[in-house]
Parts: sequence; structure tokens; C-alpha cells
Amino acid sequence: MWKLALSEILIGHSLNLADLAFQQGRLSKAEAMITDIIPRTKKNGYKSLLLDAYQTLIDIQLEKERYEDALAVIDDAITLSKDMNERHKVSQLLALKVQALESIDDIAGAFEALKHQKQLDELLFDQNRLDAIASTQAQTEFVRRANQIELLEQHKALQEIQSDNEREQRRNALFGFVFLLLIGFLIYARRAQSKYTKNLEREVRARTVQLERVNEELSALSLTDKLTELKNRRFIESHIDADIASVVRKHRQAQNANELKESDLCLFVIDLDYFKHINDNFGHASGDSVLQQTANRLKAIFRESDYVVRWGGEEFVALARFISRENADLLAKRIVDDIQNTPFLLNDKEKYTVTCSVGFTCFPFSKGAVKESNMSTIFNVADHCLYAAKAAGRNQWVGSLDISDSSILPLPTTLDELKALSKEDKIVLSYKP
Repeated sequence: MWKLALSEILIGHSLNLADLAFQQGRLSKAEAMITDIIPRTKKNGYKSLLLDAYQTLIDIQLEKERYEDALAVIDDAITLSKDMNERHKVSQLLALKVQALESIDDIAGAFEALKHQKQLDELLFDQNRLDAIASTQAQTEFVRRANQIELLEQHKALQEIQSDNEREQRRNALFGFVFLLLIGFLIYARRAQSKYTKNLEREVRARTVQLERVNEELSALSLTDKLTELKNRRFIESHIDADIASVVRKHRQAQNANELKESDLCLFVIDLDYFKHINDNFGHASGDSVLQQTANRLKAIFRESDYVVRWGGEEFVALARFISRENADLLAKRIVDDIQNTPFLLNDKEKYTVTCSVGFTCFPFSKGAVKESNMSTIFNVADHCLYAAKAAGRNQWVGSLDISDSSILPLPTTLDELKALSKEDKIVLSYKP
């Protein structure tokens, strides 16, 4: 037994040294130590130490941007956490999985992991709430039972006094005084119990309201990007379907062209050019500042009724709601010009010029043939236009104002191919001259 305990202590000490090396930035040294620790913890069955070793290895791989390796370790760690019934740890690992998947542009996988994390967080939150209510109910029941026992004991004492009074008539006066005293105490106890119960019920209601408020705040946070304070992709994905249905209905019911003014959706995908250069040369703090300033500029360009979200990394998505598609290219030009013409402030003194590329599309894809669609299809059209803008040299926009032939979807990702489709009158193209 003492040998096993010593082995566990030595492995734990090695794990602490690996964590220290990681914190000091000696990533390769830390990774080598962790790689040696993991087989030893598995061999001895030290699950808790194994989970800590997985966590450190994940942090190292994410820091080294080895996202595929990190995802494999995260899956192993999630399986181990589930086996240990560590649901809070599973939630933390899912958050790391979302980060890694977003970094490799696996948006669908990231969304599924985030949805799983949210479901687990809600389950944990509901369980904590039920535990709090059950605890309060148990306390109330304990007080009620204690008072009931006390009342029974007092009643028994009263009977004994009455019995003594029958045997000892000379103590009638004393018995009457004791009797009145006990009755008064019982009345006081009943009133005190009633008051306590009401206060306890009031406290439970207040706690319930507080828990509901916290739940609402958590729900709002899940739809907001912490860095830029913009809404995140989950927000636009949960709202755009209603806008799509509204636009389709309005187009189909319109009797003339005047009724179709400001009845289109225009979706813009905005990507900062060479953003990695900023992080590599000026640090991640400067990169975060550029993202925050970009968010403020985009909010100034679009209306309050429009949706502006951080899609992930240096990519933003804006949905201009219920406008005329003829104005879409003006918005795209304004975005490109505003980002380029005003240098970004990296710190108190240093400024840096940043450019962006924009891809956009309008919905319905064609006024002549209104068809229902979804967020994924609309985004893919705009995203392909973004690829074309980047392939054409960046710092420009490419967008589709009208797609008369739906068979060309998905769109090609080069400007030359799009121009060829435009010459065939299959698409109305907008791009920076």
C-alpha cells in the first residue's frame, strides 16, 4: 500500500513540475513530461491524476495551435470525465472543443459541441436549483415536525398537571396559573410558527425569482461574443428563419413593384485581411483591440434593426434586414473603405492600416422566382463571393445582386468564373472595379 501511495505522490509531483514548465512557457519540456506521466497514471489507475494530465496536455496543444491533436485528447478526457461523473469537467472540456473546432473552421462540429455544452450547463443549473428548493423544503418540514413534537410533549405535560390536580385539590390555584401559562405559550408558538413559515415561503419565492433571473442572464450571455460585445452566430442562426419567411411572404403577396421596396435581406461576410500578421507582430492584445474597433465601425455602418455578429476569429457577418438590394453594393463599398481609410489604434501611440474583404448576397436570390431557402444556403453564396474577393487580391468586395439561374449554385469561388456567369445573364454581379 505504501508503495502505491508513494507512486501516486511522485506522479503528482511530476505533474506539478509539468504545469510549472507550461506556465513558464517551456511548452516542449512540459509536453515531454506529460507524455511520460500519462502511461504511468493509466497503468496505476490514477483517474484523477490522468484527467489533470489530459487538461495540461490540451492546454499545451492549443497553445501550439495543434488543434487536431488537442481534439483527440479532449475526446479522451470527456470519456474519462463521464466515467468519473465529473459533469462540470465535461462542460469545461466541451468549451475547449468548441474553441479547437472553430480554430480549424469546423463550424458545424463547433456548433454541435456548443449545443451539447449548453444542454449540459442547463442540466447542471436545473439540478442546483432543485437541490436548493429541496433543501429549503427539508428545513421547513424539520421545523414543522419539531414544533409538532413540542406541542405533543406540552399536551402530555398538561395532562399530567390535570391528573395531579385531581389528586391534589389544594393546588388548584397553581394548576390554573400553569395551565394559562402553557396555553399562552402554545398560542405564541403557533403564531411564531406561522410567521416563520410565511417568511420561509417568501424567501423560497425570492430565491426562485433570483434563479430565473440568473438563467435569463446566462441565456443572454450564450448569444453574445464576450470580446466584441456583439451577438454571436447562434443569435443570427436563431433569428434569420423568421426574417426569411417574412421576406418570402411579402414578395409572394406583392401586387406591384412599389410594394417590394425595402423587402430584401442582404447578408455580408466580412473578413479582416492578413489578421494573423497583427497577432504575430504586435501581440494578441493588439489583435483583440482591432476586433473590438472593427465591431464598433460595423455597428456605425449598419442600422440598429440590422444584425451584426462576430462569426468567429477575424470574421464578421452582418444582415441588413428589409432593404432594397440596389443599396447592397453601396454598403459593401462603405465597409471596405471605412476599414482601410481610418488606421486602427494598436496601443496608445502606434497606428496600423487594416484592410478587409467582403462577400455578400441578396435574398430572395432572384426577384423573378421567389423560392424559400435557409441560413446555410444564403451564407454559402456570400461566403463563396468572399473567397472570390480574397482570390482577386483582397481589400475589395464581390457580391451577387440577383441569381436568375439557381442551377449555378453553389457559386464558383473566383471572380473570373463569376464574371463569365454574369456575361451569360445568369447572375447580376457587383465587385470593386
